[in-house]
Amino acid sequence: MEIISAVFLFSGILGIALMLFIHTKKPSKSITPFILLLLVTSYYSITYGIELTLNDPELILLMVRIEYFGIVFMPPLWLIFVFNYTHRENELTLPVYAVFLLIPAVILIAINSGYLIPLLYQSVEFVSSGNLLLLSINPGILYLLNLSYVFIASIAGLLILADFMPKRRGIVRNQVIIIIFGFLIPFVAHIAYIFIIGPTYHIDIFPLAFLSTLIIIMWALFRYRLFSLTPIAYSSVFHMIPAGVIIIDNFGSVIDANTAADEILNCNIQNDSGKVLSDYSANWPELERYIDGLLNEDSTGREVDITFQHEDFQQIYSIQTTPLKDRYAHIEGLIIIIQDVTGSRNAEDALRRSEERLRNLFLQSPVAYQTLDEEGKISEINPEWSNMLGYNWEDVLNKSFACFLPERTRHKFRENFIAFLKEGSIYKEFELVHKNGQFIIVMLSGRIQRDIEGHFVWAHCILHDITERKRMEDSLYQANKKLNLLSGITRHDILNQLTILKGYQELSKEHLADTGYSDLIFSKYLEKESAAAETINQQIKFTGDYQNIGIQSPGWQNVKTTFIHSIQNLKPGNVKIITDVSGIEIYADPLLEKVFYNLVENALNYGEKITKITLSSRKCDSFLILVLEDDGIGIPENEKENIFNRKYFRNTGLGMFLSRDILSITRIEIKETGIPGEGAKFEITVPTGMYRV
Repeated sequence: MEIISAVFLFSGILGIALMLFIHTKKPSKSITPFILLLLVTSYYSITYGIELTLNDPELILLMVRIEYFGIVFMPPLWLIFVFNYTHRENELTLPVYAVFLLIPAVILIAINSGYLIPLLYQSVEFVSSGNLLLLSINPGILYLLNLSYVFIASIAGLLILADFMPKRRGIVRNQVIIIIFGFLIPFVAHIAYIFIIGPTYHIDIFPLAFLSTLIIIMWALFRYRLFSLTPIAYSSVFHMIPAGVIIIDNFGSVIDANTAADEILNCNIQNDSGKVLSDYSANWPELERYIDGLLNEDSTGREVDITFQHEDFQQIYSIQTTPLKDRYAHIEGLIIIIQDVTGSRNAEDALRRSEERLRNLFLQSPVAYQTLDEEGKISEINPEWSNMLGYNWEDVLNKSFACFLPERTRHKFRENFIAFLKEGSIYKEFELVHKNGQFIIVMLSGRIQRDIEGHFVWAHCILHDITERKRMEDSLYQANKKLNLLSGITRHDILNQLTILKGYQELSKEHLADTGYSDLIFSKYLEKESAAAETINQQIKFTGDYQNIGIQSPGWQNVKTTFIHSIQNLKPGNVKIITDVSGIEIYADPLLEKVFYNLVENALNYGEKITKITLSSRKCDSFLILVLEDDGIGIPENEKENIFNRKYFRNTGLGMFLSRDILSITRIEIKETGIPGEGAKFEITVPTGMYRV
């Protein structure tokens, strides 16, 4: 009898090993109930094998309670597995789970609450058979309840599988047959135990039948890939394919077609098959001629595009054909797959035309273009590049761009190119050597192309020949330099003469005072002459400042640094100067410093009660506004614009006039918006592109 116990133990261990093997195959979630079913069945087989080794009645009854933790879950797990395998898992709602698990819960609670007898067994007896102590029972109400549940669940699962099987084909159908047959063995064994052998002598043959089922399942795992294939209905897959599928025989008669094919041909082949293809595609003679041509020759897999034209409506379809062969490789017909590729073909045509336009633009562009690799070597140039420098494509391919720089500047190229790679763009002048040995100056503008992961692809560069412009700029610079020199000498001579004139005016005043001669009219005229001379002096000095406007190119200037530097030579006294413009740069004439100097100087000179001057900033739409304000007496409303004219109500106004012109070079505007009596407030409006933070 110890052999029987060992067989039961072996059956349980084999079941657990099979469960683990199935789990390593990473099956779909729908197989999880089956794995759990193997677990509880193996659990019962092992615990029952242990029970047969016991000789103590109390221990046997304790082991019965332990066994039922596996026994009661076999029926519900069987049903749950069947529902999942047949794709009816949507029916497994929470109430359904509750119904499935209700009887197992009641049985477990009852037998583990001290009611094993009489609820499960009305009475028990122990009978010795050799060295075994066997349990003889009289079934109780819970035993009969569980027995009924086993029968109902078993039959229900088998009926569901039987209904599911006709809809399957091929290997999946064989899988369903194996599952049904594998379950029937322990089910029939259980019936035989109840109605033929009887539970009087408690030797359950179910674990032995379970061992046979395990062997069948192991065979099916390797032979029919049990649980490795999803049992989806062939018809469902066939009709869910978005492409049209038509199957014809060697005579052109349609055997079958899916829903998409019906929609494409605007017919109902599924319910009216058997006709030749031309009966369904009368409006599409091109398809008919193509298929007839394939049937009259040795068919091989092919793919062509055929246009369907109906009045103004046009569609392009990709037609793929594959020979339909039987098991002996004899061709029995064709499988035709029809896909609407109108959108993709139109997109391909548009892309091809776009590429042609871009290629023509590249070849015919009046701007020189080049691409560089990550080492700065030239990989491509356009004809204009060759026209500009005189080299052919073969002369420059895979050569470093540094080779076309003068020898005295080649060593700087690597440094410039590394900065280009780091910053992603470049805008810089380079001197290049023409093939004929002449030097030309180009403005190189470039961008780095990177892939979606940020890796370098190409450096794209455009080169503008600015040699003539640079020559003109140099000529203009030399002319301005000469004019400035001439005006400086002239201004110096005029100021010298003004100094002499003002000196004689002072001597005239002293002479009148010394002689005691009093002539009010003469004194008045002398005062007016002195005022006129001073005005001439101020205007001559102004021309010295004004001639420098626009001489140097504008550039990016840090507002805070420029402002602080501009007021270094001013003496604010007790006036507190506050700056709140950190990190802001504006694109302005180098004389920006003069603007800040004039604004602060005017505030200190005419603010009277002023105690502080503040420079701040704010954003307004896409503009940056710099605000320079004080807490002095302010500027009268009717004089807010006059201060920027060449004559101010209490001064010459040349400084403010100069400031507005300096700012206007880079389209920066200035206006006064303060409240009279509360302080002056100058708003400097910087347009988009002329500032950065």
